[in-house]
Amino acid sequence: MKIRLFPIILLLVVLFSPGCKSEATRYILAQRINGVGIALYTQGNVREALARFEKAIKHAPDFAFFRNNAGVACFHLGDLDLAVAHFRHGVEIDPDIAQIHGNLGAVLLVMERFQEAEKELVEALRLDPDYLLAYSNLGVLRYRTGRVAEAVNLFRRGLEIDPGFARLHHNLGEALMSQGRYKEAVEHYNRALELNPDSSLTFNNLAWAYAHQGENIEDALALANGAIEQDQENGFFYDTLGWIYFLQGQFDEAYQVLEKAIQFQPAIPEIRLHMGEVLRWQGKYGQAMEEYGRVIGLEPYGKWAEKAQGAIWAIKGL
Repeated sequence: MKIRLFPIILLLVVLFSPGCKSEATRYILAQRINGVGIALYTQGNVREALARFEKAIKHAPDFAFFRNNAGVACFHLGDLDLAVAHFRHGVEIDPDIAQIHGNLGAVLLVMERFQEAEKELVEALRLDPDYLLAYSNLGVLRYRTGRVAEAVNLFRRGLEIDPGFARLHHNLGEALMSQGRYKEAVEHYNRALELNPDSSLTFNNLAWAYAHQGENIEDALALANGAIEQDQENGFFYDTLGWIYFLQGQFDEAYQVLEKAIQFQPAIPEIRLHMGEVLRWQGKYGQAMEEYGRVIGLEPYGKWAEKAQGAIWAIKGL
């Protein structure tokens, strides 16, 4: 089961402050166009919104927030390079706006340009020490680059500012669980669900935490099934349910569920490893060896490959 942090989110900025009176008409027209863009964006018409933001930029090319909004729209349309260009232009126009640095950092993080992303997110927090999304995204970055203790500290600092931010409770739970601190992780996942009771991600991760504690297995099964009900094509959620069955010795049920996990996520080494373990415990050693081989093919180096190789040696009696 691949545990997941909450996805990166960006901030659409609505602020406007016209310049000198001689240019007020130009800025007011641009702001009206920008306002239409924001309305279209909130209705889900992102491509039409982008066209409005770009039109606003033509009327007021030196207004940083219009660049920000165009960048947000490009991000949601999947054009990450153009999003970065808009955010960078916005930062050049006004380097003192925390939200634009934060959004630039978020997109660079999605692109796995970690060093650049970290620079922008740190600057966002320097400009606005209460910027919760920057704490969340910088914590995600440090978690993903192996600095889990730093991530924990960032998530905790964000929660000191706003203890009711479900995203930070979820992400802190994930970081704590990666450290083997399941009891603390469960506390934060439960708090996240109190604040956001419809989060399939939190359902999934809490189920995993319960399973590894060896406690509340019925709750773990209910949570894993609840996550699947909300997202029936998420292979990671099926993997969680299948692995809970495996831990309970229900190998036939585990196999059936992991088949669905592989159907939706065929190239995830961890899921393939789990299937190999199920087949091994069913006594289907040949098929298990094939799955372990797929793990190594997908990830020749790293912990999943090491575990697969160890399982192969165990089967061969080496």
